[in-house]
Amino acid sequence: MTLKHPYSEVDFNVTAAFCLGGFNIYDREESLGEYLDQFDPNDYEQLSILLDERLFESRMKNGYLPEHKKVIMNVLKEALIDEDYDFEAILQDDDDHYFCLPWDWIIENPRGFFEFVYLKMYEKWAELIVADGLTVTKPEEISSIANN
Repeated sequence: MTLKHPYSEVDFNVTAAFCLGGFNIYDREESLGEYLDQFDPNDYEQLSILLDERLFESRMKNGYLPEHKKVIMNVLKEALIDEDYDFEAILQDDDDHYFCLPWDWIIENPRGFFEFVYLKMYEKWAELIVADGLTVTKPEEISSIANN
């Protein structure tokens, strides 16, 4: 049975870009955009606050099962393991897909940004995923895999 998006019949197929959805200001530049521009995405303390607020406590709160979270983490893990994965490309504005990050955001280390996102996902979701009988890769294992 194929995993579906919560409350729909649409297959749950995600990419590493899924993690950015809470930061998408497309058509909300003057509201959400101005708010997010107050934060520095390169400051992991500030990013942690935003991830809690825009990903864990809002976007992922309703209907997402441990299986969904496992899939998201696996997709991000595979991207992080791939030394040639172009994280910078998924940070680019894309009018065709109605996506743009806050105007003032310049993410200096795209791979480091997503490594931090994975770390926070692990901290928030690993226990739940494991309790559901699934496995999850520790963040430090990803770094060692990518470095080999």
